[in-house]
Amino acid sequence: MLHHDGWAATTTSDKHDDDNYNENNGECVPMAPWQTTSYPNCNSIHEIDLVLSSGKGSIAFAPLQTTKMAAAASTTMRRRWLTQHPWQHLQDEPHRKNHQLNPMMGMIKQEDITFLGQGWFRAAWKMDVEGLEQYDEEEEDYYQKESVVLKTLRYERDFLQEYYELHRRDALAMERLTASPYVLDVYGYCGQSAINELANFGIEGMSSLEKVARGFRGLDIEPVSKIKLQLAAMVAQGVSHLHSIDYPDFVRDGYPGNSGSVVNIPGSSNSTLVHYDLNPRNIAIVKRGKPKLNDFNVAEFLMWNPKTNTKCGFEGRFKEPWWRAPEEMQVQMTTEYPNPPPLTEKVDVYALGNILWDLLTTHSPWGKMKKERQDEVRPKVAKGELPKLPPPYDKITLKDPALNALKDAMYKCLRLNPEDRPTAGEIAEELAEALGNLPEGFGDKSKFKEEIEKFDRKKDKKEKDKKKKDDAHGSKIAATFRVSSASSGGSLLKASTTPLHDESLSPGITAIDTSLPSLSPLFSSLRSLPFFRLYSCDMLASCEYIPQELFECYTESCEIYPIDDDEVPMDLKSNDFNEHEFELDGWARWDMPSDDYYDTLQFPEDYTGYDGSEVWGFIHNRIGFHEEEALVRDEYDADSWKADFNKAVSGLHAMVSAQVVRGMIEKLQDTGELDPESYQWTDPVEEYERRLGANGETPEAVENMYFTMMLLLSGVRAARDRLLQDCDSGSIGDAEACETLRSILTHPLMDDPNIDAASRRLKDHALRDTNNLWEARMRTRDLMRIMNCVQCNKCRFHGKISTLGLSTALQLTLGRQGMGGDVAKIHRVELAALVTTMGKFASGIELCYEMQAL
Repeated sequence: MLHHDGWAATTTSDKHDDDNYNENNGECVPMAPWQTTSYPNCNSIHEIDLVLSSGKGSIAFAPLQTTKMAAAASTTMRRRWLTQHPWQHLQDEPHRKNHQLNPMMGMIKQEDITFLGQGWFRAAWKMDVEGLEQYDEEEEDYYQKESVVLKTLRYERDFLQEYYELHRRDALAMERLTASPYVLDVYGYCGQSAINELANFGIEGMSSLEKVARGFRGLDIEPVSKIKLQLAAMVAQGVSHLHSIDYPDFVRDGYPGNSGSVVNIPGSSNSTLVHYDLNPRNIAIVKRGKPKLNDFNVAEFLMWNPKTNTKCGFEGRFKEPWWRAPEEMQVQMTTEYPNPPPLTEKVDVYALGNILWDLLTTHSPWGKMKKERQDEVRPKVAKGELPKLPPPYDKITLKDPALNALKDAMYKCLRLNPEDRPTAGEIAEELAEALGNLPEGFGDKSKFKEEIEKFDRKKDKKEKDKKKKDDAHGSKIAATFRVSSASSGGSLLKASTTPLHDESLSPGITAIDTSLPSLSPLFSSLRSLPFFRLYSCDMLASCEYIPQELFECYTESCEIYPIDDDEVPMDLKSNDFNEHEFELDGWARWDMPSDDYYDTLQFPEDYTGYDGSEVWGFIHNRIGFHEEEALVRDEYDADSWKADFNKAVSGLHAMVSAQVVRGMIEKLQDTGELDPESYQWTDPVEEYERRLGANGETPEAVENMYFTMMLLLSGVRAARDRLLQDCDSGSIGDAEACETLRSILTHPLMDDPNIDAASRRLKDHALRDTNNLWEARMRTRDLMRIMNCVQCNKCRFHGKISTLGLSTALQLTLGRQGMGGDVAKIHRVELAALVTTMGKFASGIELCYEMQAL
């Protein structure tokens, strides 16, 4: 029997008392037997050798001692070999196309696994499967290689029952919905791991409905309107399918080209499954732009009360209002709403309305989804208040029939009373009918082509204009330096209204100001050398200091990916493996080397929209020194090495802030605007004043940036002979590359005694307190490890390099007893980070010149 013995069909027209929905009275039972089961197929998971996939940096492999050994292992350690299936000989048969075997059912020959990213619970891996040929009915062709996504529990997470239940629901929901073409497919499931269909539209950056909708912005033409309506109809059908798993009767939908797919009966309300987290980010876009519902790990399996023959509601758990229904927010506001209605599948219908809003306008309904706005938006959602539609969508009737249909369906979903909302099946049927009734020739592809070509011409022109600006960038910087120097006596800070807190830095600041115009082009050239741009970095390391958000940085620009093995010079890789050891009580502790190298040239500093204020707050408040009374009075310029440490860390923060502002400017030059839904800060001038201005949050920020730059310059000078030696040995690159490095190392600034002001001050303070310098080493290691709490991968990558660069400068300046460190013990990656970080600071100071010259 499909349903529980006490289950019987009912409709939304039946009225119930709220008490009948109480799950906690012990009378509610599962509506369907499948809700309490799971269907694991663990062999498909266990056959994947994740020990090999961890690479040479894992505990499974000793460090390779020679270049030859590394070369021999390079390919095999990235290839995951699986058990040979006895039917493998079918590969060689001429008629193997008659044997259609699913590679996920144990017929896999071999695989490649690439790390994609990680959420709160699990890590995601792209798995390229090579197996027996398959026939793709939609493509009408055979294929042999398929990409899927493997999800595994993050190794720092414990195997907890609540995690297991979330992942059981996720896999079970997708298994129940296998027949739906609008739900992501699941191929394997075992415990906390799963193998799912990969969201791969084939267009970079278009992996979710949110990204696709943003891509429509500015394209208000018929073909795009038609695509919006098509997407809306398919998403509505997917929601209808998940609400129709166990309903005994179905009606055929009228969606063109999809006869045979099913939707639920209008007016019915007997869903056994609620997604409970529908939003454009949880709708994947796969081949040919088809949307598929995803992420069922917080889904609700609805219960039934056999005594009253009514459905039980479920308790709300989420407070974020952005995609939620009024009754969900009312549950969170018990004072204002003491008797909120029960939560049912109608919360998904309301969420569908929000998704249609996003498709229609290309903006999320409530704009910026910032934590500080939640208390403002939550009561509005609870009252059923709707945000104002942006023009031209705010007109009562639009000229575009596709958008009119989309708008009408949207408002039906967004009704305040859950019982007044239609079912998802009704919406799906309505949208499919509107699609079929569009005027003949509506959305003609030739017109689409003409408009796109026009759009591309505008884009090409914008790129050419940008190139002209970039070509003039160097001369602009030089001119800016000349203007600033003429008006301020050569000092950026004296051009501002903030006097120096430490006047002893003034000559060094002037020396830097004078030298940067000739040094900056050299730093840019140095960025192209593998020695200075390639780093083996652990992007999976767990955060040990602060609780992590459930979701990471959402924007595509947060992501970085390892480069191919053959792009990493074998000598560099072998050297990194040989230098993996570290001093237990030392200054630095870089990540253990592995096969995964990341490229700063491929993934440069950028404004990703990520808010790192929580991490920086921990750095300043917990890693910085504040316990002494003198530091309370003056945390940056007290007579103590601890104040010097604080000042150097503040300078690091100022450099990062400058890079953020520069990234904002570059994005504005590229696109003309910053989407407030994706980017928290959109005004670079305002951000500069807040972060780096004389009246900003840290008035000493720019001075502190100069202080840290001087420490880095002193560190590079201390390592000069070692770097020149590496040049002569060929470790750094060819003759041209070494000439660039020599030009930096022999630049007059390197021998200017004025840049020693910062290191001299730090040494003088440290020599008076050598017994406590272990605290500085410990805090520097903490500074490096806190970077694992940064949830934007690009920000984490550059943060690790910058903190290692600062750590290396401190190590060379102080050593263990304040007398300086042994440069012979410095590793390749430390030298590279030191020089690279100095270039980052030079760029940050340039940004300050540009902003103050405006």
